[in-house]
Amino acid sequence: MNPPRHVSWNLRKAFPLVGLQRIMDNCLLSVCTASRAPMAESVDALDSKSSAARRASSTLARGTTSKSEAVRRRPKSLVISRILAFFSSGYVRVDPLTSGGDWGHAPKLWGHFIENAAMPLSDTAIRNAKPADKPVKLFDSGGLYLELSPAGGKLWRLKYRFNGKEKRLAFGPYPAVSLKDARERRDEAKKLLANGVDPGAVKKAQKVERLERAAHTFEAVARAWFGKWKTGVSDSTADSQWKRLTKHIMPALGHLPVDDINAVKVLTALRPLEDRGTGDTLRKCRTAISQIMRFAIQRDLAQGDPVPALRGAFSTTPVKHMVAITRPAEVGTLLRGIDAYQGQPEVVAALKLAPLVFVRIGELRTAK
Repeated sequence: MNPPRHVSWNLRKAFPLVGLQRIMDNCLLSVCTASRAPMAESVDALDSKSSAARRASSTLARGTTSKSEAVRRRPKSLVISRILAFFSSGYVRVDPLTSGGDWGHAPKLWGHFIENAAMPLSDTAIRNAKPADKPVKLFDSGGLYLELSPAGGKLWRLKYRFNGKEKRLAFGPYPAVSLKDARERRDEAKKLLANGVDPGAVKKAQKVERLERAAHTFEAVARAWFGKWKTGVSDSTADSQWKRLTKHIMPALGHLPVDDINAVKVLTALRPLEDRGTGDTLRKCRTAISQIMRFAIQRDLAQGDPVPALRGAFSTTPVKHMVAITRPAEVGTLLRGIDAYQGQPEVVAALKLAPLVFVRIGELRTAK
C-alpha cells in the first residue's frame, strides 16, 4: 500500500532530501497499515534502536564501530521514531483505512505544517512566479501569502483566525505593496490580534471614515453654511458672497476634506488676492472662510478654525479716503456747482435733493 499521494507530494515539497523522502514514505505507509497500539510498539522499538545507535556513536571513539556506519544508523532511526511518535500522539484521531481516506485533524495539520515549513518568499521568486489556470497561493510566513490570479494579478492576503473563525485580510497588490510593506502590515495585524482586536473590522472602520471625510469637503460644508447664512441677508449680498467664494476660494480649497483645512492652505488660497491688491475682497473671503470653519466645528466635522492664526500674515493696504468737504467755505462752491450742472433731469434732481436730506446715494436712489 502506498501512502496518500497528496500527503506524500506535500512532504516531498517540504523535505526535498532524497533520503528523507524515503523515510517519510515508509513512515506514512506504517500509519496507513497499522493501528495506534502497534504504532506505539513501533515507536518503542525504534527508540531502542535509537539508543543502540547512540551507544554505537559513543563506541566510535574506542574504534569498535566505523564512522560511516554510526552516521548512517543514527539519524534515520531518530527521525523515524520522532515522526511515528508524532502520528501516534493523538493528532490523527480516526483510522484512515475505515474513514474513507479521512485523516481526521491531519489535513488541517498538514496544511499548517506545510505553510510554515515553506521557505519565506523573496522578490525574485515573486517576480518569476507565473499564473496558472486556477489561483495560486505563495506562502511567506505567519499566515501571509501572495495570491496569483489566472489573469496575472498578484494580491497580498493574510489568513488569520478571530473568535474561532478563519478570515482573510487583503493588503494590496504587488508590486505597489512590496514584500517588506506586506510583512510590516502583517506584523501590525498580529499586534491587533494579540490585543483582542479584529484587524479586518479595523480596516472596514477606517474605510468608512475615509468615505465620510471625502464626502465632507470644504465645498459641501460651504454650501450647507451658505444655505443657512443667506436667509439673513439680501439676495444681492448673497449672490456677491457666493460669487467671491466660487471664484477665489473653491478652486484651491473646495475639493479638500474640511478637516484637512489648515492655516497654510488658507494662506495659499488668499495670497493671489493680496498680490493683486484687492484688499477688500481678501478681507471678505477670509471672513467667509472663518464662518464656514466655525460652522464645520459646530457639526463635529473639523477640529479648529485656522483663520485667526493668519493675523498679520498679509500686508496692510493703504487707506484711501473718499473726497469730502471739511471747510465751510467750500460748501458754497459745491452748491454753485450743483446748480450749474446740466445733465439728465433725474441726476439734477437727485443732486439738488441730496444737500437737503443728507442720505446715502443708494437710499436716495431708491427713495419713494
